[in-house]
Amino acid sequence: INHLIGHCDYKKDTCFIRVPKEICTKKIYLQKETCAKFIEMQQSALKDSIFLKINSGARNFNVQKYIWEQKWSSKKKLRDGSLARKITDLKSRTIKILLFTAMPGTSRHHWGTEIDLYHVNGNKYYNKGKGLAEYQWLKKNASKYGFYQVYTNKEKDKRTGYNEEKWHWSYMPI
Repeated sequence: INHLIGHCDYKKDTCFIRVPKEICTKKIYLQKETCAKFIEMQQSALKDSIFLKINSGARNFNVQKYIWEQKWSSKKKLRDGSLARKITDLKSRTIKILLFTAMPGTSRHHWGTEIDLYHVNGNKYYNKGKGLAEYQWLKKNASKYGFYQVYTNKEKDKRTGYNEEKWHWSYMPI
């Protein structure tokens, strides 16, 4: 249950494994099954000249807290380029940050089943060229390996919650 709220040392927990450095941008951990299925998916994508690289995986409570605090204090810009501290109403500031960032203790990344793929400009990257080819490949093939895009177009899918994240894929079997 500690995985669910990010109270876990992924380096020491035997359910987790370090992602091979060739397919990630930094030291990243995932649940073993998630990592194995991503490698299968990544190898299949390579056959179609699609290179998938992980930018983020399991995050513990403290890492998620750091990300949240960086946005809250405006040391890091929000996804739209704005600064959260300019929003003086604290509830409105919180809601704005929540459009793309979970509060510590509530992030799906705590589970070790979530991956963020390397993206240069967020969703915009996936709208044309190489990024569009990657996204189309993922939409067509990711489910064969158990991965799904959980944060989709809110208006189109008539849902509430986080904004669309074309880079965020969830391994659903776990």
